[in-house]
Amino acid sequence: MEGVKQELFAGKKAEQVESFEKHLNQYHVIRLDVQRFLESQRAYLDFLRGLFKGAEYVKLAYMTGILPIKKYGEHSAISIFGEYSMVDPKNLGEYFGFTGEEVMEQSRLHGVDYTEIERWYDGYRLGGLHIYNPKSVVDALTWKKIKSYWTGTETYEALKVYIDMNFDSLKEAVTLMLGNGRCRINTRRFKMT
Repeated sequence: MEGVKQELFAGKKAEQVESFEKHLNQYHVIRLDVQRFLESQRAYLDFLRGLFKGAEYVKLAYMTGILPIKKYGEHSAISIFGEYSMVDPKNLGEYFGFTGEEVMEQSRLHGVDYTEIERWYDGYRLGGLHIYNPKSVVDALTWKKIKSYWTGTETYEALKVYIDMNFDSLKEAVTLMLGNGRCRINTRRFKMT
């Protein structure tokens, strides 16, 4: 198996860690597409438990996605995992997207007006950090055009069903935001405040 080239980490924080060279190219990486497991969450959790729980061969498991894996029903599924989310990023908030500083630097390098990117993709506030959605920023920098790139990821018809349900006044909130208004959202309960 060909190892990761050290140049990939040049100038990155990982390269500055004392044990960087000791761990470089020492571990295998497994990629699993969990989309296959959405219909059978319990089987997926059982698979993960068998793969990781008590496994001496696993040094670190880093998983991304939105499927909760800590429990199914009322029972603990896999207690060895720590979960980090937009609601509770702990000390990893800067890794949930691009930081304001990163976007500012990339905007300068790509000749794109940072203030326009900030105005369009004002992102998330995680603790004291301003985090931007990577897809929107990358598309804006690549195409040098500021627009809503996320509108192409879902059809209006699919979203209209949820808007028409008007759960917790969603319809009014969407109308307000389309008119350039703002809504405060309680991210712990996912309700407007």
